[in-house]
Amino acid sequence: MIKLKNGIKIIFIKNNQKYINIDFCYKVGNKDENEDQRGFAHLLEHLFLRSTQNKNYSDIINELEQYGSQINACTKQEFTHFFMDCLTNQFKSSFNLFIDLLTNDFYDNQEYAKAIQIINEEIELYRKSPIDILKDTLNKNIYDCAMQNSVTDRKFKDSPNLSDIIDFKKKYYRNNNLVVTISGKITHTIKKYIINKLTLIKSEVYDNDCKLPKFKDSSLLPDEVLNNKQFIIGKRYIYPTNTFEDFLKLKILGKILGGSLSSRLFTSLREDKGLVYSVYSYSDMFTNHSSLTVIAHVSSDKYKETISLLEANLSKDNLLTINLSEFEKSKTLLSLNFAKEFSANNSLAQFVSECYCIYSSQLNYKKLIRLIKNITYTEFINFCNSLNNNWYNSIVQH
Repeated sequence: MIKLKNGIKIIFIKNNQKYINIDFCYKVGNKDENEDQRGFAHLLEHLFLRSTQNKNYSDIINELEQYGSQINACTKQEFTHFFMDCLTNQFKSSFNLFIDLLTNDFYDNQEYAKAIQIINEEIELYRKSPIDILKDTLNKNIYDCAMQNSVTDRKFKDSPNLSDIIDFKKKYYRNNNLVVTISGKITHTIKKYIINKLTLIKSEVYDNDCKLPKFKDSSLLPDEVLNNKQFIIGKRYIYPTNTFEDFLKLKILGKILGGSLSSRLFTSLREDKGLVYSVYSYSDMFTNHSSLTVIAHVSSDKYKETISLLEANLSKDNLLTINLSEFEKSKTLLSLNFAKEFSANNSLAQFVSECYCIYSSQLNYKKLIRLIKNITYTEFINFCNSLNNNWYNSIVQH
């Protein structure tokens, strides 16, 4: 990891992939918006990659694809990612164009109008997807502000004032909020080129006014369940994790509960009872806390029994019956997941960027596996023992 004098932090991950992935991770997201700025982070995600002073969007995309490169972006509660995959032998040409996009302050009015239209169409698609609505509703329980700033709520009726968008960009998308992670077959020449190029990026200095999470505690259950309907049930647990090791313990718990074909929820709900076809769990990492989400697909006539079994499996008493064999198996499965993640450049760079933003932890695979191995069964059971006193629950049906 290298920290430049202008505040940008760069993480290099060398591996044997035949291509290079670049991830620009700004520690900026929906939580940084106030009521008048709803949707600004999502809008800027689109605007960053649309045009420059000298080139329009279609010319940029055509040129990048001629180099064999692909770009994309995503907006989250706490992060905005801009990422590119490119061939090693076409790196310089692709990287130059990518940097031009991300450091550009020119916005074409026609491209601006197109971005607004695309965002509105994207949100309409979200509103028609039950699983996206459910995940979005669960996210609303993480921050007070997220009740207004969720993906499904951010459709633009009128185009915001462009000067307000640029002010938001200058305030939050600055160098000391930026981690650049590059993974792939990185030569000394490429490394030097990246450092020199990023050193030239300037940004205005603002005082950090980081908004810490304000947890919401709510439970949404249907008053009645109609016949002949299928439901997606989501249950989210939020836990104040102070260290990366705590996050790993939550990941291990997720593996035990719903992370494999022999997991507790899969065995209990599908194999033993035949209540569901699909049940799984996953973990998300946020500043000062992490979340574990369990999702099950179920028909309405089996809904109440499924909810009851979910509650039973996630109760404190049942968590404390986790045995050493389950624990060791789940650590091994988690190691496999990370091995796959560390062999796929695009997901790896985002994961490492966010780890560094939150925990200031520069990870490599060997260090990560060592951290997993060092978590003892006693430490894990103590972690489970602390959970239900602090967790916030949300059950949502659609």
